[in-house]
Amino acid sequence: MLAAAALSVCVDGDAGSARLADELMMNRENPGRTNYVRGEKFDHNGGEPAPCPTIMMNAARGHVNGGCRQGSVNRSVMKKAIKAFDAGDVVQAWEVLDLYLSGLAEMTPPVDLDHGHIQTLVGFQTFEVIHEDLCQEVAQLYERLKPYIDANHPGKRAVYDAALRKWADLIAENGVPDNNWNIIQARFIYAIAKVLPKADHDRYLDMILHAKMTRQWGLKTLADACFDAGTGIWNESPGYSVNVINDYIELAEIFKREEGIDLYKEIPVVNKAIAALGEWTFPDGMLIGFGDTHPGKKYPVSTTPLFIAPNWLVRREGDMAFALNGSEGNHQHANGISLETYAFGLRRGVDAGIGFSLYGGDDYREYYSRFPAHNTVCVDGVSDYPVMKSHHPYRVVATNDWAVRVAFVEPETQSDQERVTGIVDGRYFVDVFRSRRRDGMDKFHDYFYHNLGTNLVLSVATAPTEELAFAGGHLYAYSYFWDQMKGDGTSGVTAEWTDGMRLVMAGSPDRAVYNVKAPPTEGLSRIPVQPYDLKTSPTHTFIARQRGEAWERPFVCAMDPSGVVKSIALDGNTVRIVHFDGTEKTLPLP
Repeated sequence: MLAAAALSVCVDGDAGSARLADELMMNRENPGRTNYVRGEKFDHNGGEPAPCPTIMMNAARGHVNGGCRQGSVNRSVMKKAIKAFDAGDVVQAWEVLDLYLSGLAEMTPPVDLDHGHIQTLVGFQTFEVIHEDLCQEVAQLYERLKPYIDANHPGKRAVYDAALRKWADLIAENGVPDNNWNIIQARFIYAIAKVLPKADHDRYLDMILHAKMTRQWGLKTLADACFDAGTGIWNESPGYSVNVINDYIELAEIFKREEGIDLYKEIPVVNKAIAALGEWTFPDGMLIGFGDTHPGKKYPVSTTPLFIAPNWLVRREGDMAFALNGSEGNHQHANGISLETYAFGLRRGVDAGIGFSLYGGDDYREYYSRFPAHNTVCVDGVSDYPVMKSHHPYRVVATNDWAVRVAFVEPETQSDQERVTGIVDGRYFVDVFRSRRRDGMDKFHDYFYHNLGTNLVLSVATAPTEELAFAGGHLYAYSYFWDQMKGDGTSGVTAEWTDGMRLVMAGSPDRAVYNVKAPPTEGLSRIPVQPYDLKTSPTHTFIARQRGEAWERPFVCAMDPSGVVKSIALDGNTVRIVHFDGTEKTLPLP
C-alpha cells in the first residue's frame, strides 16, 4: 500500500503539470529490487519485482561519458526539494522524499556479477559508498518534513526510517577502513543517524566512535592506525591527508556541539596533525604534489627548516624548498625516490599529477602513476610496483646542515638506490642519485627531471631519436614521450628551461642525455593563476641514461634557478661546485 502510493506520485502527479519528483532518475518501468553491475559498469536492474520505482544505479564508477549522471541528477533534485520546502511548497518536497525513500526501502544491495573488489565498494546508487553524498540532502529534507509527515502520512515514518537504516548499514558494510574512505563514510552515517530515533542514533554514534568492523573502523581505531604518532602525519598523499584532517576537525566540532563529545581530548593526535598542516606545503602555501594530489589549496606555511615524515620530507631555506617522496600509504604512485623543487615563487621540478581520466584511465595506469612521470631514477626501463595502496617507503640515512640522504630498494629489479639532495646558500639545489642492481646485471639507469617552462634547450648537440619507448619490454610510460632529441652526456650538460631553471649535470662515460616532451603537468593544472596553460602544454623533460651501473658513476647535478653554477663534480664523498664568478663551493655529503 505504501509502495503503491509512491508509484502514484511518479505516474500521476497533477494533471498537465510537471512535478519535481518526475525529475528523479529511478527504475520506473518493471522496477527490480536489485541493481547488477559487472565490475565498474552498470549491467542491469532486476531481481525480485518491486511495487514502486526503485533506485537507479550510476552507469559507471567514473565520470567519463556521463557515468555518474544518475547520482548527480538525483542529488540536484533533492537540493531543489529542500529549496521547495523552504519556499513553502511542502507537498512537492515530500513527493521527492517519498519517491526516493520508498524506492530505497524496497532495494537489496547491488550485486557484482564478476564477484570482484567492486562488490565491497558499492552503495545503493553509486559505485563507491564515499559518493553516496545524497544521503546528506535526504536526511536534511527528512528532518524538515517530519512535522508534515506526522500530520499527513504518519505510517510513512517507519518506511523512511527502515530505508535510512538500510542505507547507513550498507555504507558501513562496504568501503575501505584504513584510509580517507572511513571518515567520509562516518560523516554520511552520522548525517543519517541524526534523523533516526534515539536507539538508532546511539547505535550509529557508537559505530562511528568505536567500531572495528571489516570495512568501518571507529574514529580512534582509525587514528591509531593511520596517523603517525610522532609527527601527526596521515599516511596518504598530501591532497587526501589534509582533507582527512579537515574532516576530523569538522567531526570534532560537530560532536562537541551536538553530542557533548570532545574528540580532541579522546584522540590527541588530531591536535598534532592540525599543528603539522603547514608542513605539507612549499613556501607558496600550496601542497607538495606527490601521489594523487592537486596542490591548489593554501595553508599556513611552517617555518621548519627540515621536516621528516614517515614517507616524505621537506627542506626549506628562504624562498627555496624541495621535497623527497616515497610510496607508503594510500593514493601513492610508483615513484621510487621522487623529487619536487620550488624556488623564488615558482614550482620548478614538478610531479605530473593523476592524469585526465582519473584512476581507471590509461593515462593514469600507464604514465602518471609510474616512474617516468616523476623526478626519479628508473632501472632498465622497468622499475615498478603496485600503485594506490603502496608499501615502498624510503628510509632516511643521514642529514647534515645542507642536505639529506635517503635510501630505497627498487623492488622490480632489486636495485639499491640512494639520493642526496640539498639547498646551497639559498641559491640552488644539489642532487646526487646512485642506483645499481644487486645482481650486477645493470642495463641502464634513467634519471628523469620534469620542470615547468614553455621550452627546454640542452647545451650539447642533439638529433632525433625514438629509442625511449615501450618497445624492448619497457614500461608503457616511455611511449608517452615525443619529439625526443638525444645528445652526448659524457662531458657534462646544461639543460635550461624558459622559467629560469638550469640543470647542470656532471659528465660520465656511457651516458646519453635527452630533451623530450612529456604529458601535461595535470597536478598543477587546476591552480587559478598559472605561468602558462599547463593543462594543454607539454612538460619539457630532461632525461639522462647511464649505461651499466649508476652507483660508482652516479647522477650528479645542480638545479640552478639563480644562474650561478658553472660546473659540478663529485670527488669521493664531496661535491665541488664552480660558480661563474670564479668562486667555488665544497660540500661534504651526509
